[in-house]
Amino acid sequence: MILRTSRGPRFASGRPLRHLAAVMVLSICWLGSVSGSEPRTRELRLGYFPNITHAQALYAKATGAFDQIGARIRWTAFNAGPTAIESLLTDSIDAAFVGPGPTLNGYLKSRGEKFVVVAGSASGGAGLVIRPDSGIQNTGDFGGKIIATPQMGNSQDIAARVWLAAHGYELRERGGNVSLIPLSNADQLTMFRKKQIDGAWTVEPWLSRLEIEGRGRLFLDEASLWPGGRYVTTHLVMSRVYLASNPAVVRRLLAALVEVTERINADKPGVLKLLNEQMRRDTGHELKPEVLQKAISRVEFTWDPLSASLAGLADKAYRIHFFRTPPALEGLYSLTLLNDVLRTRDSAPVQGPVPGPVPRSADGGRRGELQSKAAAFNADSGSDWGENSRRNLAMVLPLLLWRRGLGRGGHLSLGFMGRRPGFRWVDEEAVLSARAHGQPISGGGLTQPGSLGAGTSEPA
Repeated sequence: MILRTSRGPRFASGRPLRHLAAVMVLSICWLGSVSGSEPRTRELRLGYFPNITHAQALYAKATGAFDQIGARIRWTAFNAGPTAIESLLTDSIDAAFVGPGPTLNGYLKSRGEKFVVVAGSASGGAGLVIRPDSGIQNTGDFGGKIIATPQMGNSQDIAARVWLAAHGYELRERGGNVSLIPLSNADQLTMFRKKQIDGAWTVEPWLSRLEIEGRGRLFLDEASLWPGGRYVTTHLVMSRVYLASNPAVVRRLLAALVEVTERINADKPGVLKLLNEQMRRDTGHELKPEVLQKAISRVEFTWDPLSASLAGLADKAYRIHFFRTPPALEGLYSLTLLNDVLRTRDSAPVQGPVPGPVPRSADGGRRGELQSKAAAFNADSGSDWGENSRRNLAMVLPLLLWRRGLGRGGHLSLGFMGRRPGFRWVDEEAVLSARAHGQPISGGGLTQPGSLGAGTSEPA
């Protein structure tokens, strides 16, 4: 509501209209200064591991299966999940195939503002291998032993901590008698052979390498710990900004992921040579055929993110005090585009938790939500946020400074009626789906210029 006072027109909140006008003028000036700039070439900076549990990434890199998604792929290889997630948090990459442990850590560290899970990739392929001469025969023999995991806080590290705690063991770091040490996969194999560690909780193909090349014994297949033997080993996480800015690109990526997954599952033995060659290019080493055959037999490739297993892992990690507070995972999954792809292929949709609000940061803001707001307005204007970020930020900046989004699943956005500005409510899930299909955005129309009147839909 606009009030007339002795000090001039003001909003009901008491803020003078001239403040909003000044911000708009500055933004329009900025818009004019960048209107002639050339659009940037879009790319997707995609992280992965040269492991069999990242087979879709290896296959796509080797064959170019992701090359037609509308963005150039810039591949980045990692050794373990925490490093990949840190790169995502620092905006060094846009997306990554990664495990559940680092996903949980990164999501909580960023208060849910940086990324979401958009698809699954693999289930299974992790476990505990021990040296036959380690003296370990059953679950009561781990006192005084040294067990390695790929990296502190990675998926296998958390699984090992949960399992040891469930069997009554305390780690040396907490005054117990079991040592859990972080070692890269290659160092695990070396120290395993030298009898400097008693076992390793790791993932394929290193599980099979420890068995075959290190002459180890599989003590525990992690699948035995989960209902139906299914748990998430690898899923695809995506920057919130990239997803909101490039939903059509992400949709094509997910369609390609589903297709590659089907190809691999249709002929697992047939793709081994291709995967081995790509791992050789990435690491400088190729694997023995018997290692690959054993490794791939333990892994299920799926686009289902198996969200229930991630929630179960989070709960177990909290119970052993790996997390200080109960993990708040609302808003972690964004499966709208994946399920849209699956519907077009007459495939069953995947199940995920009901989307919740983006968790608030310590200052009460919603950084990731505000970034989505700018991209949503940009969708309405028919431009591309990734290519015209400065121009579109200038368009939406007055709103971001003047009023934050309200409620769940949507936000207020600044638009123009001719040359006059106005605000509208945008449903973010609807925007993602519509933009991915090149459809017009509908609903929530513009209000009167400069006001937040009855034409604006605001949830209770």
